[in-house]
Amino acid sequence: MHSPFHLLAATAHRWPLVGPRVVRRRLAACYEVQFGVAPHLDRPVGFNERILHRILFDRDPRLRIICDKHAAKAFILDRVGPDLVVPTLGLWRRPEDIDWDRLPERFVLKPTHTSGPVALVRDPAERMPVALVAAARQWLATDYFDVSLEWGYRGLPRRLIAEPLLLGPDGGAPVEALVFTFSGRARLIRLLRGRKGTAEERNAWFDATGRRLAIPANLPDADIPLAENDRAAVVALAERLSQGFSSLRVDVYLGAAGPMIGELTPYSNAGRLAWGSAEIDRMLGGLWDPDFDVACLPAQAGPARPDQDPTADSPRRAAA
Repeated sequence: MHSPFHLLAATAHRWPLVGPRVVRRRLAACYEVQFGVAPHLDRPVGFNERILHRILFDRDPRLRIICDKHAAKAFILDRVGPDLVVPTLGLWRRPEDIDWDRLPERFVLKPTHTSGPVALVRDPAERMPVALVAAARQWLATDYFDVSLEWGYRGLPRRLIAEPLLLGPDGGAPVEALVFTFSGRARLIRLLRGRKGTAEERNAWFDATGRRLAIPANLPDADIPLAENDRAAVVALAERLSQGFSSLRVDVYLGAAGPMIGELTPYSNAGRLAWGSAEIDRMLGGLWDPDFDVACLPAQAGPARPDQDPTADSPRRAAA
């Protein structure tokens, strides 16, 4: 049961006249606590400020579709076809309705109306219905808008979805490619390896041509290879899915069976990604400018891509 304070805060967020000011103040306060400075919300400059600006002002109704993990599948299917959509094993409004015997040995269970929570069932030891039902009840108890203040999640149907557990070519967790697009154009790729939210999680940054970048962020850097066929595939997919959006992050699993679309993310890291410096945040804020040249982003020292002459400029530099 929610406390009276929680209920009052949730109500205040929704009042037509008071709500926008309450949300703005809370987002600004959280940003200032984390970064030590107040954000520029009316005239955003940095990457995080631009995400916060979208949270406050962008009311594109499609955001509510792509924030809903179930509804987003129809959107993805319409743009890139069924082969790239992770199959749905089941959809429920109550955890008590789940027929555990009908689910495969390995699967993923998560809420459709939030960002982050997920339960991975990788073997029989993790198949614990009592614990999974308890977690699911917690997920369903809250409108994620009250947690994140991200408009696209406000009032979404609260449901549970089960999907197959995707595997990488080595039988472990697949590498995930986060493709950052701006005005329908892929500009950055972030590869993630290792279980999310654990000490083993690592990242590597690239531009859309495959040039390795030195972008300090909230995860340790690692030498995660980006094969040319994977790079070309995720860039093409992301650009098809992001047409018509000012910015959109397209998350793609590089699984054993080929790429699969994970999620579409309009509010990357809720506008509070801990970049290594304020200068990097400001520089990446330029990605919203169609004329921004990603060649100005710092390159990571190290071996060249297998298909690239180490003495040659990147394709984007050569075209500049």
